[in-house]
Amino acid sequence: MTLPRSVLIRADAGASIGLGHVMRCLALAQELLHRGVRVCFAAHELPGSTAARLEAEGCSVRRVHGAPGSERDVDETGGLAEALDAEWVVVDGYGFDLELQGRLAAARRKVLWVDDTGALSRYDVDLVLNQNLFAAELHGQYAARSKPGCRLLLGPSYALLRRELRAALSSSVARPRSRPTALAMFGGADPDDLTSRALAAFEDPRLQGLDLVVLVGPANPRRDALARQAAAAGPRVSLLTDAPDLGSILARVDLCVSAAGSTMWEFAAFGIPSAVIVVAENQRENARCAALHGIARVLGTARDVGARDLADAVSALHSDPGSRARLSSAGRSLVDGAGAARVVDAMVRVEHGEPRGDDIAPGGGR
Repeated sequence: MTLPRSVLIRADAGASIGLGHVMRCLALAQELLHRGVRVCFAAHELPGSTAARLEAEGCSVRRVHGAPGSERDVDETGGLAEALDAEWVVVDGYGFDLELQGRLAAARRKVLWVDDTGALSRYDVDLVLNQNLFAAELHGQYAARSKPGCRLLLGPSYALLRRELRAALSSSVARPRSRPTALAMFGGADPDDLTSRALAAFEDPRLQGLDLVVLVGPANPRRDALARQAAAAGPRVSLLTDAPDLGSILARVDLCVSAAGSTMWEFAAFGIPSAVIVVAENQRENARCAALHGIARVLGTARDVGARDLADAVSALHSDPGSRARLSSAGRSLVDGAGAARVVDAMVRVEHGEPRGDDIAPGGGR
């Protein structure tokens, strides 16, 4: 089947927006690279360590000087697509709108629009990807606002999991039984400083039987202070910054606390029971559906959840194996790790000119 020769991905990462847009696009890039497609990331904001990660994967990285969604950004992104002769442009971010769609359409580039909200008035693109659980509820809205021939990829069967996560999923690594381990991770930046609250929560006497692994992202400005806080907690707490092998970590943890973002699909794929916190308005629907489908416990918003609330939630999960088993099973039933391959297959179908066929599935679990 015919694949595009070159794909441009427009996404940003940083202290204010986190790493989620770029990291899920990396999963797509890995699948494209595996199939022999050239991939370039275009970013206005990108931590140096993240740029190095993309380049180590085999992607090229270009700087966009215009602010996301600005007229200069639209011109630069369109110009890059033309200069690279990119048949496809993948757009992931909340700052982009119809102007960029129009510029890319005028340049005859096919467009994959990664969306979380369904908020645009038009989707003049070739593929819309919304990997969230509530995406199926937006089908009619997307269909009415999309150009003829646009395919809709809706639901967590399209969740974009990176290669190292897929490899860990397919391995036979078993979680340790002698000493249970919890994971705390709140994205690449954690602007609400939930990590320090999680570290404080694990001082609770009820959690002394649990080890804790804390992941701190490269855009977190409090890394040094968090490292000191973790060191003071003693040997049962490990703090890792910008962990390169997240898959091996997820394969050995028994429960987690996190933001209610796209990392929920990673935890679901590994069957990790989770307690999640809404840290941005666009996560509210994600959290609602996660609770509805029984894949996570929702604790509330970042403003409302303190260290004691986290300790209560972790203690409740830790002491209730039946609840953990139900959360684990529900997560695995929704996410199987093959989302990136399904998205690239959809790009190939567009390349072949196949007629529109919406692909809606609540999950792609095992």
